[in-house]
Amino acid sequence: MVPCPEPVGPNNDTGWLGRAPTDDEQEILAWLKDRGAPEKILHVGVGNALLFQAFGTRVRQGLSRDGGEVANAATLGFDVVLCNKYDVESYRRLLHNSFDCIVDPNVRSYTCCTPHFIAYMDAMLAALTPRGALYTSKRGLAYLVPTSLAQLRELCPAWRITAHGNVVVMRPSPITRIRRRWDRALEAFSARARVEG
Repeated sequence: MVPCPEPVGPNNDTGWLGRAPTDDEQEILAWLKDRGAPEKILHVGVGNALLFQAFGTRVRQGLSRDGGEVANAATLGFDVVLCNKYDVESYRRLLHNSFDCIVDPNVRSYTCCTPHFIAYMDAMLAALTPRGALYTSKRGLAYLVPTSLAQLRELCPAWRITAHGNVVVMRPSPITRIRRRWDRALEAFSARARVEG
């Protein structure tokens, strides 16, 4: 029986190397250029490293399941983790938190199941700064695992999801931001109590 999600080991798969960037990736790139690139970006599914080539070291890290993409990124000086994005525990500790922006043009593609998709979205939420955003695409939502915006909102209640043409912007909901602030304050208080006590 194949594990769910299937782990990714070393491989020479070329993924999107040598192919033109997808329309959804180009639309998100144009969106970010129009609004000014955030300081710390995570690119999921790096392909030809289009975002890194456009924004340089603002793209701090990437995720890819294709060894060829990882090797290509390394030649550019771009840190990419080889992993199945739905196998969150294999890379969670390797993420350079916190990101102002996460770009995943195909946020639900290649998912093995709904529980692991939700775990992935929770990991992305945890990796974002409180005012950060995840950018995906309506085109990407239609790819492999067709998902409407209504379905995405149902699956991701901790996110506020808006569409601007084909670009889909996902931000932590106001309630989620309040909970995160409360959790950080509680952690700080507990740490201080341990030191003083």
